[in-house]
Amino acid sequence: MQNATYTSTKVKINDGDTRNQRRVFIGPQHAQTDRLIEVLIELKPGGNFVVYHVMPLGAYYRRQMEEENE
Repeated sequence: MQNATYTSTKVKINDGDTRNQRRVFIGPQHAQTDRLIEVLIELKPGGNFVVYHVMPLGAYYRRQMEEENE
């Protein structure tokens, strides 16, 4: 999450929820690779969060990131 090159509150499950409790972070797996991963978190009270999804970058968030960067 600290090395994210893209972040957004446009998470599928946030649709219709104005609290934006979830965020997506996209960035490299580690410093020696160009492979991107998507990390989704849910914000909790008191500034805490729960990581609930991590995987190689999929088509949905790749398209979203590319559209916003145009």
